[in-house]
Amino acid sequence: MANQTDLLDAVRAALSNADADKLLPLCRKLESNVVIIINGHEQSVAHHVAALLNGIRCVEALIKKLGPGCLTCINKSYNTHVHLAALYQEQDWMKVIHRALGSDCFHQPGQFQRTAIHWAAENKLSNSSLKWLVKKLGTACLSVRDEHGNTPVHLAALCQGEDSMQFFKSVLGSDCFHQPGQFQRTAIHWAATNGVNNATWKWLVSDCGSDCLTVKDEHENTPIHLAAWRQGEESIKICASQLGFECFHQEGQHGRTAVHFAAMNELYNSSLEVLISICGPKCLSVKDSYGTTPAHLAAQYKDLDSLRLVVKSLGDSVFELVDNEGKTVADYAENNAEHRHRMLQWIQEYRRQQQSLPEKMDDLQLQKQQQESPNKDGQGPAKKLKIDPNFTKWDFLLDGQGKKQKIGEGAFGKVYKALTDKHQTVAVKIVYLQANGGTESVNAAIERELFEVSILRGMQHHNILKFIKAERYKKHMLSIFTELIAGQSLYDLMQKQQKPFDESAVKDFSRQICTALNYLHNRDPATLHRDIKCSNIMLNHKGVIKLIDFGLAKEILTSIVGSYTFCGTVCFMAPSCSATRPQSCTRPRVTCGRLAAPFSKC
Repeated sequence: MANQTDLLDAVRAALSNADADKLLPLCRKLESNVVIIINGHEQSVAHHVAALLNGIRCVEALIKKLGPGCLTCINKSYNTHVHLAALYQEQDWMKVIHRALGSDCFHQPGQFQRTAIHWAAENKLSNSSLKWLVKKLGTACLSVRDEHGNTPVHLAALCQGEDSMQFFKSVLGSDCFHQPGQFQRTAIHWAATNGVNNATWKWLVSDCGSDCLTVKDEHENTPIHLAAWRQGEESIKICASQLGFECFHQEGQHGRTAVHFAAMNELYNSSLEVLISICGPKCLSVKDSYGTTPAHLAAQYKDLDSLRLVVKSLGDSVFELVDNEGKTVADYAENNAEHRHRMLQWIQEYRRQQQSLPEKMDDLQLQKQQQESPNKDGQGPAKKLKIDPNFTKWDFLLDGQGKKQKIGEGAFGKVYKALTDKHQTVAVKIVYLQANGGTESVNAAIERELFEVSILRGMQHHNILKFIKAERYKKHMLSIFTELIAGQSLYDLMQKQQKPFDESAVKDFSRQICTALNYLHNRDPATLHRDIKCSNIMLNHKGVIKLIDFGLAKEILTSIVGSYTFCGTVCFMAPSCSATRPQSCTRPRVTCGRLAAPFSKC
C-alpha cells in the first residue's frame, strides 16, 4: 500500500512538472488507469498524458501495461484520451491510437458531440493531426456537425492558420467556407474572431471576395464587426480597402457599429485607434439601442490608455454621455474587472485638474493683461483680453460627481463653468424666463438684451468683468458668457471671515470700484451698473476687484412683466431705479452709495 501511494505521488509530481522522462518508468509500474487531480483537473492518468508534450512513449507504455481500453474511458466532460490527443498532439500520436483501436474511435462523439476530427481542428499547436485524420477517414468527416452546428471547417477557421484553409479548399472547394454554423456564422465570421492572428481571415477574404464581409449572422453581425472586436489595425484597414469607410457605420447586434465592437476589443487597442482616425471622434458618441456609446464600452472593457484616447478625442463632454439608464462613462469604468481602480483614480484626478484649470487660466490672463496695461497704477483701461468669442459649441464643466460646476445662483438664474470649442474656460449665466408677458415679449426682451451685451463687450477695464457674448439657450432661456474669474465675492469672503474688512481694505476696494465706475460713466454713451453690492463685487487671487452682474437678468424680467415693475436690490440700487418709473439711459444715474455699510454689513 505504501509503495502504491508513493507511486501515485511520483506520478502526480511528474505530471505537474510536465516531465515525460520521469513519468515513463512510472507508467510501466501502474496497475490501473487511476484517476488523479492535476492542476484542478480530475481525470485518469491516460487523459493527463494526452496533454503532455513529448509524452508519446508514455502513452505507448500505458497501452502495453493496461491495454488499449485505457484510451477509451471518459472524463467528466465525456472526452476520451483520443479526443484530447487530437486537441493537443501531432499526427504521430494519431498513428499510435489507430494501431491500438482502429479508425472507429475517431468517429466517437465527446463533449459537445465533437469527434476527434473536430478536436483536431481546434489544435493550435499543429494541423498535422487534422490532415492525417481527413486523409485516413475521408473528406466526409469534415461535414459532420457538433451540437452547436459547427463543422471542423468552422473550428479550424477560429483556431488554425491559412494552411488549413488551403487544405480544405483542395479537398472540398471554396463553398465550404460559406456554409453557416453556430449563430449562422460562416468560416469567415469565425476567422474574424481568431484573436491569435489574422492570417486565416486575410486569406479567406482574398479567396472568397469582399462580399463575404457583408454576410450577417443571426445577431446581425458581419465579419467586420467581429474583426473589430477580436483583431487589430491591419484587419480594419483591409475592411476599408475592400468596402470603404461606410462599412464601419453599419449597425450589427443591438444597433452597434464596428466602433462599438472595437471598444470591446480587449486584445488590441489599435483597432479602436484606427477607427477613430478614419471615422472621426464623433463615432465615439454614437449610441446603440441601449443608449451605450463606444466611450462607455471602452471604459468597461479596455485599458487606461484607451480611455485617455477617448477623452482626448471627445474632451470633457465624454463624462456627460449617459445611456438609457442614465449611466455615465465613469459608471461603466466601475465594471472594468481588470483596470477599474486605475481608471477611477485617473478620472478623479482628471476632473480635479479640470476644476483647477479655470483658475490657472484666469491667473495667466490677468498677468498678461497687467503686462499690457498702459498705466502703471492700473487705473487706466487695459488692452483687450484674448478670449475668442467665435465659439460655436460649449459644454458645462463637471465636478467630481459628474454634476455641472455651479459658480453662483440668484433669483434670475444660475452661473456655471463652461468650456468652449476654442479650448477656453468661461462663465455662463443661464437666465430662466417665464413667458408671463407672452412669447413676443420674451423674444423682444431677449433681442434687446443681446444688443446690450454686444455693447458691453466693448468694455475693456481690468476692474470690470469681460463680457464675451450672449445667445438663446433652448426655448425660454438666455445664456450670457463672460470671462471666468478665479476668486470670491466680497460678500462670501466676509461670511467666511465672520467679520468686516479693515479700513485699509475698504479704501483699496473703494478706489478700484470708483475707478471702474468712472470708466463706465465716461463711456459714450454712459454705461450704468444698477446693482452695486458686495455679492456683485469679486476679489481675485491677485487682490484685483471685478464688477460683475450688470443687472441684465433683471432688465429682461422688467421688460417682460412691464415697464413699471420693481426689480433690483433695494439698499444698493440707484435712486432712479427704486422710483418705479420708466428707466432712461440718457445720463449716468448710478451712485457709489453706501460703501462703508456694504463692506461691513452685507
